[in-house]
Amino acid sequence: MSSAHSSRPHTTLRSPTKPSAAGHTSASSPRSSRHGHGHGHPAPVVTASAGCFVSADARIEGTLNLGIGCVLHPRCAVLVGPGASLTMGSGCVVEENAVVRFAGPGAATLGSNNVFMVACVADLVADAGGNSMGSWNSFAPRSCVEGVRVGDQCTFAAGTATNASHPFLQVKGDEGKAAADSDGDAFMRTTGHPAAGAAPPLVPSRTVVHGGASNARTWDGSGEKQEMALRSGATEYLREVLPKFNKQRAL
Repeated sequence: MSSAHSSRPHTTLRSPTKPSAAGHTSASSPRSSRHGHGHGHPAPVVTASAGCFVSADARIEGTLNLGIGCVLHPRCAVLVGPGASLTMGSGCVVEENAVVRFAGPGAATLGSNNVFMVACVADLVADAGGNSMGSWNSFAPRSCVEGVRVGDQCTFAAGTATNASHPFLQVKGDEGKAAADSDGDAFMRTTGHPAAGAAPPLVPSRTVVHGGASNARTWDGSGEKQEMALRSGATEYLREVLPKFNKQRAL
């Protein structure tokens, strides 16, 4: 998993409600903004590494750290609770109307190249014996994932729902092994929420949640390099095109 921290300089983004007088802040001299938002919502304190695009129309609350080249579209929402912090690894993308939430307490860390597509909802859990989420995960439009840790290269198809008490989720230790049903899908059972004090269940790496019943199966990794190259190219395209048509959050 990639870390959002880099030897490259970081820039702290200011609240769009009170942009800096100069309009920009040098990445070599980061400043943070803690303007109140009212209504009990924590003011945004956003630290962005080089190459990020953060739309002025993105809704951000709380402490957010962005790795190199992250993209936050207009009208997306990244909501972090008071006293908590969220760190996204390099190349993560949050699209229009997608909601990424971390209520806290503590810290949640995401790996690199995770994509949160239009109108999906991801309710994150705190880091527990590892990052809250790995790398190269894809949350399709209107998917909903809450209360679980996520491994690497998982796909949550459009309209699916995944949570800690889902009848298809079973976790064995930290591996999340699944049995196969007659259709070859990974089918995972649970008896309810995790015991008090237990780490949230882990969605195993390469899990694909799909279909109206949110069935799960394991991807065999075929076409992995092509998939990564395609997604990297798409993210690079967004970094080039979005600033041409959307105002960037003032630095």
